Amino acid sequence: MPGKIVLYIRTREHLQRDTEPTEHMKESHRRTVCGYEDKLLVTTIHRWLPENEERVKKIVGDFAECHNLNLIIHDRAGFWDNLRARMKGIGTTPTVILGKNRFVGDVTAEQLEGAIQ
Repeated sequence: MPGKIVLYIRTREHLQRDTEPTEHMKESHRRTVCGYEDKLLVTTIHRWLPENEERVKKIVGDFAECHNLNLIIHDRAGFWDNLRARMKGIGTTPTVILGKNRFVGDVTAEQLEGAIQ
């Protein structure tokens, strides 16, 4: 029986650019350049998991907890996790590795149970 289960996911991100800073930002980050006040551009990064990857993460997390497996999650949005995935030949997400079995795309608890036995 394997001791770990590895899940590869990719978070998506959206950059939201606001032209108006909030009130506390105006007071703490006000600066002047050559006599002109610099308008701040506030950027916010929103990260989320797509719906199918969120569902697979929940299924794999419940399965790992039920069978006392160590769950390792690699996010391909990060440089090192993406490099690690490429070295293992993983191109699409979500991908689940359980022992010698590899599941690409949507995975069910029944598939994971079959891989354990």
